[in-house]
Amino acid sequence: MVDQKQQILSLINKHNLRYELHEFPSKAYMIDIWKENQMYVLQINQESYGLSIVSEDPDFTSIPDQTYTDFDDFRKALESLIT
Repeated sequence: MVDQKQQILSLINKHNLRYELHEFPSKAYMIDIWKENQMYVLQINQESYGLSIVSEDPDFTSIPDQTYTDFDDFRKALESLIT
């Protein structure tokens, strides 16, 4: 999971995007990403990868818009949003 976190952060840094990383004692983590006027939230735990697009008037929830169990599928979806 650590290697995957580094891959995600490398992808974000490759595109010079602003982000905030939030790590939790459970080893889960959340990454807020800003690209232009859009905000994305990644929610990663040991079982799944969540991806949400935050609107201007967010109905804040802990349930991601999209959930993946395969890291490569998640990475491809993230890359398509931030490139």
